[in-house]
Amino acid sequence: MHNDRKTPDGKAPSERVLARPDPGSWGPDELLTLSEAAYLFWPNGPITTATLRTAVRKEELSVAEIASKFFTTRRSIEATSVPAIRRMAAKPQPVSAPAPEAEPKKAEASLPARTAVERLQTLKRPRRSS
Repeated sequence: MHNDRKTPDGKAPSERVLARPDPGSWGPDELLTLSEAAYLFWPNGPITTATLRTAVRKEELSVAEIASKFFTTRRSIEATSVPAIRRMAAKPQPVSAPAPEAEPKKAEASLPARTAVERLQTLKRPRRSS
């Protein structure tokens, strides 16, 4: 099925992937290289090894780093994919660009400080005896 297909890196897929081209035949915690994961889970794209590396850099995909090489699992791929799809579906599309937030005026910013100073001055005043 996938035998003449190359990985997103242009290399031949690993023997492990050729022996088990169905993602369901991999255990949920069995280690996969990012190239193997891209080949198994997205055989026709759009996710590539580079996409998975970006997800690792953004801390969106859980990986194990062994000898400077990233490994992931079916469980991690599924956990990353499902929430991302839900986030995209739930995210409202903006109608127009949001208005930039106005910076607080200097008088507004100093109001709490001024109130605190006034309180301190009140406390420091000597009480008049009657």
